[in-house]
Amino acid sequence: MRKPPLKNKTHIMKRFLLNLLFSLIVIFSMPLFCLAGEIEDANSALVETLELSDRETLTSRPMSIAEIEKSEMLDISKCKNCPQMPFGVDNRDWLELKDEYTDGDVILYFYTNNNISKNAYRREGYALIRDNEVIDILFKRV
Repeated sequence: MRKPPLKNKTHIMKRFLLNLLFSLIVIFSMPLFCLAGEIEDANSALVETLELSDRETLTSRPMSIAEIEKSEMLDISKCKNCPQMPFGVDNRDWLELKDEYTDGDVILYFYTNNNISKNAYRREGYALIRDNEVIDILFKRV
């Protein structure tokens, strides 16, 4: 008995690729949903540790070690008298924070704004978060 001919190879290939694409979207978006909750918990821990006043707001985002070092090298390259390494003279503090980092940790870049005036006090830096606890904070010189 002969097999029936395929309807249209292009149609079958498109259908296969769409199914594959949908599956990949589902698989790769699941960690993002999990990460969103993790980041929210990390933010809460950071707010508590920094003891923000009612007038301060916190803005933060997760960053990888590679992203942080690239960003800090761009900043430090503007200072010709500074050691040309991430965080310049504070590089030792950065290396200590990196040594504390383990898989599953989150590093948040953060800054606070005091809502009273434009010239008000601002804090900025990186916080190492593990299991919703702040392990270490490296404040940037602002």
